[in-house]
Amino acid sequence: MLTTGKWQCREVINLLPEYGVRHVVLSPGTRDTPLIMAAVRHPSIEVHSVIDERSAAFIAYGMSKCLNEPVAVVCTSGSAVLNLTPAVSEAYYAHVPLIVVTADRPSEWIDQDDSQTIRQQRLMQDFTVGHVNVPCHCHSAEVRSAISRDLNVALSNAVLKQGPVHINVEIDEPIAEEVDIDITDALSCRKINISVPTILSSSAKDYISDKLSEVERIMLVGGFDSSLTPSQKKILDRFASMPNVVFFAEQVGNYPCKNAITMIDEALVAIKKNKEQYYPELVITFGGSLISRSLKEFLREAGAEHWMVGHHDAYPDCFNSLKEVYPDADGFIEALENVSECESDYASEWDKVKQENIRLRREFMANSEWSDLSAIDTLCRMLPKGWDLQLSNGMTARYAMGADLRSANSVSCNRGVSGIDGSFSTAVGASAVSGCNTLLITGDMSAQYDMGAMASSLIDSRLRVAVMMNGGGEIFRFIRTTCSLPELDQYIAARANFPAEKLAEGFGFKYLKASSADELAEVLPEFFGESDRPVLLAIHTDGTESARIFHDYYKIFKKYTL
Repeated sequence: MLTTGKWQCREVINLLPEYGVRHVVLSPGTRDTPLIMAAVRHPSIEVHSVIDERSAAFIAYGMSKCLNEPVAVVCTSGSAVLNLTPAVSEAYYAHVPLIVVTADRPSEWIDQDDSQTIRQQRLMQDFTVGHVNVPCHCHSAEVRSAISRDLNVALSNAVLKQGPVHINVEIDEPIAEEVDIDITDALSCRKINISVPTILSSSAKDYISDKLSEVERIMLVGGFDSSLTPSQKKILDRFASMPNVVFFAEQVGNYPCKNAITMIDEALVAIKKNKEQYYPELVITFGGSLISRSLKEFLREAGAEHWMVGHHDAYPDCFNSLKEVYPDADGFIEALENVSECESDYASEWDKVKQENIRLRREFMANSEWSDLSAIDTLCRMLPKGWDLQLSNGMTARYAMGADLRSANSVSCNRGVSGIDGSFSTAVGASAVSGCNTLLITGDMSAQYDMGAMASSLIDSRLRVAVMMNGGGEIFRFIRTTCSLPELDQYIAARANFPAEKLAEGFGFKYLKASSADELAEVLPEFFGESDRPVLLAIHTDGTESARIFHDYYKIFKKYTL
């Protein structure tokens, strides 16, 4: 087999499939050429080439998140590495096993005015669950053994701790040397099986089931990307149906529980005058961080005992009341099967709030003026069954949280760091491997920030993109901190320059537009219909009016006194 002559590059790439990596996203470069050679010529790896490193990293992140398996991104040395860090930080806080492989100059040439050379060995250590530097001087058996050991530890961390790892590979000259060796030798590597004992004991499970059978006011809270299996969700659904349990589930967590409250902010506005009577005694959280700031504030005020379920690299005390941490989510959910019903009216009291809020929203939306809220509500309501929904951050995610998303196969948003960068690329990566049609709803500022994603060769006709053309950062027009500042329009909301029609034409998208509810209803059949290419829909709204209408929306819940 003809492959790269760099043993360290072969060892890195050959180990990737051993840890479940099937996809590698490559960015072209000179120094990473041996890594590219090893990946392209590996029979078990599917490679994807993306020129822009920042977009490449988010595409790999989107693939990993969609597949729930590690995906690698490879880039060259120097400033290229810095472009990976936004996606790496998102993967860290979203608990996604992104494998970052960066090419580097030999360590003796760092800070010696050699081109494309920076201090990159520990560049990402604060946002990774493991990092290793692979030296280029690796000819002895002892050094190679140490390299293999360190690589196994790092890759094990990615899988066991569910987070990104950084593998920095020093590559010396000659870069493009090839060797013709037996395929067994060319693909050989040393795999070390590493496990972490986090399994709950039987006594711990008994404590959980006994305790939860006694507490009269339990609040389940589901953040983003719970990663629960269908059978686990079934157990959780049964538990969430008990009279002493209320389940606040954010849409991006993809919880199927029929009794869950998804209109979280609306519910908290409605009970604001009498909130103390709705305080839980015990809070149990699954998944990642929350979109709802109101829920965080509510639970901080409540001061209820907090149990965190699932493995995290760090265990944040978001409500200032963390009492128990259960990394073994499987074992915890098994314990829920033995929980007995506790007599309580806690769930029924919250259900009254839920049903009234559904009625109030339906009434408001039926008479709503044209705005971002009404447009996104329509998109979500008309989403064909079985599609994946990707949301950008800022107001887009908040507008969608109260919508009816039952038709969606999954709902996803980059909530690890909650930045606007990379939303488009993440959707492209997820769409490329999901096997489903995908709708991305994004704001014009977020789309402009990541417009390089439109050039990706991974985009196919299954992708639909709806861009809210509302004149920049809509969230700044909504939040109290910035909405009244004189600098708002020019310097904070910073009107986006996203020439949607020209970009669509240039990158091969079909272009549609809508500037009213009637126009949106007219174009949606074509937007969601069969197409031989991706489709971009530009939805024009007034940003200032949209913010006002969203404020009016919450006022209807304030009027409801329980």
